[in-house]
Amino acid sequence: MTHIEKKALKKAQKLGINHSEKDLQKIDSNLDKMNKGPVAKIWDKVLLLWEKVKSPDVPVRLKITIVGALLYLILPADLVPDVIPGIGLIDDVTVVLMVFNEVSKYIVPKVVEKAKKKLEESYYEKIDFKLKEIFYLMLLNSVITLVINMAGVAILIIKPVKEYSRIIAFVLFFITIIYSLIRLILYLKQYGKITIGIIKPVIKEKSLSKGISIFVQETYPLITKIYAGINIAKTFVPGLDSIPDFDKIVKDFINHFKKKVILVSLMFLVYSLIIYIIKIILSIS
Repeated sequence: MTHIEKKALKKAQKLGINHSEKDLQKIDSNLDKMNKGPVAKIWDKVLLLWEKVKSPDVPVRLKITIVGALLYLILPADLVPDVIPGIGLIDDVTVVLMVFNEVSKYIVPKVVEKAKKKLEESYYEKIDFKLKEIFYLMLLNSVITLVINMAGVAILIIKPVKEYSRIIAFVLFFITIIYSLIRLILYLKQYGKITIGIIKPVIKEKSLSKGISIFVQETYPLITKIYAGINIAKTFVPGLDSIPDFDKIVKDFINHFKKKVILVSLMFLVYSLIIYIIKIILSIS
């Protein structure tokens, strides 16, 4: 920090400590006039600082520092007079940036916490939980039907009750067919619209990632709005990188979708093999 920067910051601190209600009114009335020259390049930071002055969540000590910087910006009595072309507002910009960096240390954890809380309250967490629940339910039902079918195949091969073995085996096969049909009807009733909603844009875009991205944006607009806001905030507030991007959410949906496709494909192959084994057993017997 140069000698001029130190003096400018010290003067701003003094202005903040001694400020009155009248000074706040001056900031409110004159701040927009300062959106020019080098200040225009950091105007988003100036507005953020002014917003924090009006926020009840910001400590008084920090507000005093911010008010000092903003008073230094609007008042003509600077170390480098504002009227000097080209360099008149350089010291003002320096003071604003130094104060902004100090304020960022306080507001960044708050912004991160608020953003994360917003996400927890959003549909995403509920959707993610529901997708996992659907997958594990599918997996459980697949395992149940597979075990019953394998039991039927074992009975056909071993014939533990001789002439009744075939009847018992086919009863088991029939039970799994009825059970699977009931599960399919219940699934379509609950999640049919969601499944169609995913498949349509995927087919239209001929891309899994693009299709699911469109589905998420159209079906859950709140998620889109939240992440659009976070992405904008990342451009001028450091420390938000710990929050996942919208693309990360789309990837989670894609992973769930892929797992379901893999499970269905796997079960199709297993059942094809079971049917083939049953045919061989019946032809032998």
